[in-house]
Amino acid sequence: MKTVLVATFVVAVATLLFSPVNVMGYVGIFLCFLLSALGTARGILSIATYVSGASIKAPRIGTKSILGTVVCEANFLTGIITCVMLNNTMSHKLPDKAHYIYFCSGLFVGICNYFSSVATGLLCAVISMMDARDPSLFYKIVVLEIIPASVGLVGFIMGIVLNSKAPSFMEVNQ
Repeated sequence: MKTVLVATFVVAVATLLFSPVNVMGYVGIFLCFLLSALGTARGILSIATYVSGASIKAPRIGTKSILGTVVCEANFLTGIITCVMLNNTMSHKLPDKAHYIYFCSGLFVGICNYFSSVATGLLCAVISMMDARDPSLFYKIVVLEIIPASVGLVGFIMGIVLNSKAPSFMEVNQ
């Protein structure tokens, strides 16, 4: 997993250095999709690993981990929505600054979705382990899953804001 992330960022840096500027927006779309997918896979893998082990002791916790899985999938869906929005608003006629904004928008949403999904997966795994130990703690701690989910939501909102600002550079002279 670490090798894939390192390779992703090496490709991003190489593209920044050696590609024409109008390719940058498409690299942002690619990074948004890739990081969202990797984060979702990592989060769900964490949940599945811990829940499958802890459900041997307490079979009831299998259904209580559904919130973490839903949050991870929602992060992936916001990444796909951002990719579609970026692809629909991008044009080769836009100035270079607009393509850099599209790149930053995709990268920002992808990074936020990655860390949100990973944190949600780990937190859901810990909550499942604690619930297997003491069932009275579940409803007290499940509220903590909202915090990493809000990171993904903030990233999605920032991606929408950056996406809406890119066409405003059409009037600005280079």
